Amino acid sequence: MSEFTINDTDFANLRGQIVVVTGSSSGIGLETAKLLLDVGAFVVAGDLNPVPIEHENIAFRQTNITIWEDLLALFELAERKYGKVDHVFANAGVAPRALFVEDEVDENGKPVPPNLSVVDVNLKGTIYTVTMGLHFLKKQKKGSIVVTASASSFQRFGCTDYGVAKHGVLGLIRSLHLNLKVLNPAIRINGIAPNWTETGIATQRITETIGASLQGTHVPARSTAILMADESRKGQLIFSVHGRQIEIEEAVLLKSVNEGLIREYLPDEEFAFDKLADVYLSRLPKKWN
Repeated sequence: MSEFTINDTDFANLRGQIVVVTGSSSGIGLETAKLLLDVGAFVVAGDLNPVPIEHENIAFRQTNITIWEDLLALFELAERKYGKVDHVFANAGVAPRALFVEDEVDENGKPVPPNLSVVDVNLKGTIYTVTMGLHFLKKQKKGSIVVTASASSFQRFGCTDYGVAKHGVLGLIRSLHLNLKVLNPAIRINGIAPNWTETGIATQRITETIGASLQGTHVPARSTAILMADESRKGQLIFSVHGRQIEIEEAVLLKSVNEGLIREYLPDEEFAFDKLADVYLSRLPKKWN
């Protein structure tokens, strides 16, 4: 395990940085916005609901992350007000709704499509936010994106629509990390994977029912800030549980795959997926810089 401690001094270089935060009106997004303001960063906040913060260094725009034009307006606000974007926190998300075993039918007894609203927000909306963020970070030729994944990104999780979306989010981080290593290593993508955290999604009533305990939102907020501040962190996933911070992507997840599967059965193809990024990136219609 790669457990580590985060100190307040670790956030020093976030002072004066411009950070776009989605899902900023509550939960992890709100706590992260507060932390960023406390360390001297400027926050451009997007959410469906107003941010309950009064501070001279925060700007807000109502934003639906599933609407491309909304996100464009949010990032353009950041650029217009502050001249640039340094970091993006793609955090907005909604609670589970569909298990995909409902087997609902219409008035004629015919099966109806499953409810994909959670996938639309938690996966499609996150992809929108990340790709929009890359467009603006390219102008600076550096910066970072932090994505809110979940402990359900790498575990079996009965809330199907949520689990599907969060598994997809981890795939997004992994794939873009490979591409950014080739295109511009100064632009980084990382993720946070909070365990049960006290938000509108994970309530005390739910966790008490299943015998789990909640941590405060300040824990994943600190995970987020360190991923922005520490330029050596690339393609990482920080799992937070009971106030502890553990990097698990390189130290646990990929290590188990490489040592337990790839090196055992495909020793000559250990880096094949990395090389595949070069093949596909060579097909880009224009130079990415």
